[in-house]
Amino acid sequence: MTGTVAPKVRLGRTDLMVSPICFGTSGLGDMPATFGYSVSFERAAATVNAILDGPTTFIDLARIYGEGHGKERVGELFRIKEEGPAKAVGLAAGKVDMMTPLLSAWDFDALMTHNRFTLVNRNAEPMLDLAKAKGIAVMNAAPCASGVLAKGPVAFPRYAYQQANDAALEPIRRIEAIAARYQVPLGAAALQFSLRDKRVTSTVCGVTKPERVKETLDWARFPIPEAFWQEVATLPFATDDPEATRTHEKA
Repeated sequence: MTGTVAPKVRLGRTDLMVSPICFGTSGLGDMPATFGYSVSFERAAATVNAILDGPTTFIDLARIYGEGHGKERVGELFRIKEEGPAKAVGLAAGKVDMMTPLLSAWDFDALMTHNRFTLVNRNAEPMLDLAKAKGIAVMNAAPCASGVLAKGPVAFPRYAYQQANDAALEPIRRIEAIAARYQVPLGAAALQFSLRDKRVTSTVCGVTKPERVKETLDWARFPIPEAFWQEVATLPFATDDPEATRTHEKA
């Protein structure tokens, strides 16, 4: 795979340069209770190799993914690597009302928010403003709201990692209808909504299949007319926490 999505950008006030797309690996930990499907080790390995073969090799990983299975799987592909000192310190705690006071009090290099800055929800927007004012890099994860803004509400009627009702899916249907009229892939719209925001340093996109890596990069390059964004801007959006009612089941 050749070509770049966009030039690398500086991570906050650090000397680290990162790509505007980061690939998330939560699904590679095999978490069917969260994502609604299972992922084998072979599929996870093929997905990571597809990421490493591409122009964007920035990867997000946490020990909670699959209760450690995600880290084990990705780690298998990085075995005999030296352990080095941390070059940047970030914050990823989920709830905006929990993170904001910490960001105000401490000089983190980066923060990660997920599901809370998407086409249909702007719960994290004030936090993004605070981060920009303090020079903290923003990693915006789950721009597709855990999959529904990539696959569509018919094929994947889940929102923020849970089965979604009609009320949660209706805003997505409205955006899907506009995207169809402009012949814009729904996933491209969801991804570029995050990429085009100047407060966002890098957008974290979860992938669980090798072909999703190329698809994500293609979405990032897809030409979307300004008229589409102007029409989307007229739609209402939620500002509440989209995960307020989420139940955390074991993977």
